[in-house]
Amino acid sequence: ATFDEHCSRCHGDNAVSGGVLPDLRKSPLIRTTDAFKGVVHDGALSTKGMLGFAQWLSVERVEEVRQYLLKRAQDGATR
Repeated sequence: ATFDEHCSRCHGDNAVSGGVLPDLRKSPLIRTTDAFKGVVHDGALSTKGMLGFAQWLSVERVEEVRQYLLKRAQDGATR
């Protein structure tokens, strides 16, 4: 639900990218808690257009999104 609410607009329904923005299921960032938190929570890539979500999501919620993406990657989901 968190992914759908905060991420799917840019990164696709069910984490399947439409091709314009990165497919997060294939991102090396999802393999590391700290790297993912740095980007999604803290805004490490804000100069490249990826906002930090600290004001909307707790560190725990960001980790839930990471776990969701790991599951989607493991499933090899295409939908």
